[in-house]
Amino acid sequence: MSKKVVVFGLDGTPYTMLEKLTSAGIMPETKKILGDGTFLQMDAPVPEISSVSWSCFMTGKNPAKHGIFGFTDFKPYSYSIRFPNFTELKSETIWDILSKYKKRSIVLNMPATYPAKPLNGVMISGFVAVDINKAVYPASLIPLLDDMDYRLDVDVQLAFESLDKFLDNVFKTLEIREKAFEHFWNKEQWELFIGIITGTDRLHHYLWNAYEDKYHRFHKRFYEYYSKVDHIIGKFYSFLPDDTTFIMLSDHGFTGIKEEIYLNNLLVELGFLRFKTEKKELENISNETIAFILDPGRVYINIKKRFPEGCVEEGDHYEIVREKIINSIMSFELSNNIKPIKSIFKVEDIYQGEYINSAPDLIIQSNYGYDLKGTLNEENITGKRIFTGMHTGDDAFFFINRRINVDKKPHIIDLAPTILSSFNLDIPEDMDGMPLT
Repeated sequence: MSKKVVVFGLDGTPYTMLEKLTSAGIMPETKKILGDGTFLQMDAPVPEISSVSWSCFMTGKNPAKHGIFGFTDFKPYSYSIRFPNFTELKSETIWDILSKYKKRSIVLNMPATYPAKPLNGVMISGFVAVDINKAVYPASLIPLLDDMDYRLDVDVQLAFESLDKFLDNVFKTLEIREKAFEHFWNKEQWELFIGIITGTDRLHHYLWNAYEDKYHRFHKRFYEYYSKVDHIIGKFYSFLPDDTTFIMLSDHGFTGIKEEIYLNNLLVELGFLRFKTEKKELENISNETIAFILDPGRVYINIKKRFPEGCVEEGDHYEIVREKIINSIMSFELSNNIKPIKSIFKVEDIYQGEYINSAPDLIIQSNYGYDLKGTLNEENITGKRIFTGMHTGDDAFFFINRRINVDKKPHIIDLAPTILSSFNLDIPEDMDGMPLT
């Protein structure tokens, strides 16, 4: 049994990248640490986005049990978009469970925890927190964070202005994040310490090409950022008390973007999506529409009972429509005869739980390099914008500082039961994950 558990998250850092950077000498501290335990490639949920993946991490459950399906969702019986937040998570978190055993948790920069909720410990919300006054529990810590010049996130808008300024902000945010981690590590009592670095994800989105191209003008700075991350990991690993479980993970992987695929425009071309007027907005959908999409590839069938302009009946009609959409989208080819779509999942094949009726009807997964988008602001089916990197679902990573035997590839839902198991606590029966022991 562990007395304490420490979790460090590197948002969006791929297993394959970590292998490369440790082997190349960019992350020597991490390389030494990986030799102390078990380092594995890990799967993320579908879709492989941070709000869904971190919600799976903190609950040990699939989205149909915790109720978070993306950064956006629909208002009930409406085409209006809402932004689900932490108050809508339908399940207990790891720290909720630990509180019942009088164990104290420090949860820092965890995505999908805004607004911060009371817990036995400290919480500072991560992405998509926008107001520090709602992102910190207890609120009495806000003056301390203000004195640190604490940032809730990297200022990504700088990337549109100047990549130099953006990179300066990425580095400064990491520097302040390290100070915050060290303060709460030393000044607070805790049994569970979670610290998430999200600048990795921001760096990958805007400068993945700097990682891949050794001649890119920011290639060295990309590596320098990971050297600083390595220093932070090594420092806190050296602080570990005896009998402490140390876990590292990412919530998804990353790869370079060849093209973005604007799926709603594809549905228009295929005849599945129509609008009342020339205005291309979800709230302008006509009653002839069969389906539409939210980021990244969540397909919603225009069901009569679910949407005000719905035209699809439940039952046989619904199943016929789904099969037609699957076949049409899977047949889609680019001009070079490449098929960008890898898989299309029926929701009941990947999710199980009481909130499945709030889930999308289908989820599309692309091949590497083809970034799926639900935007209606583009004219064509394909294009390329400022992002150079995209998420992947099969190349996240997991590390634990002990030798374990696993007979299948880990999934991020396995982390919550692994943490509870490290404390020798019972694992709730409704958790989907299995402890990695």
